[in-house]
Amino acid sequence: MLIRARDLIVRLRTAAVNAVRGLTKSCGYRMPASSTRCFAKRSLEVMPPGLAQALGPVLEQIAEMTIRIRQYDRQIQQLGQTEYPETQALLWSTVWAATSRL
Repeated sequence: MLIRARDLIVRLRTAAVNAVRGLTKSCGYRMPASSTRCFAKRSLEVMPPGLAQALGPVLEQIAEMTIRIRQYDRQIQQLGQTEYPETQALLWSTVWAATSRL
């Protein structure tokens, strides 16, 4: 259930980021390229004051969703270590596969 809840929050955050980008574009502005993890902070720094006032609450929600996603990541990792130790072998094989391509 944690994985599904995390997935839902990720999808909601993506939709919110896309909405902010679309709303700012319709006002003649463009948000800088950035990862979704730092989108809220970076957007607020470059956003004109009028848009910041209108979209500030949405950016706050995006930042809160990012924090919640990190919390889910930690919970899922902890659950994998305590309840499902066999998942650690999957993690190591993923790390090994990624580093062997370098």
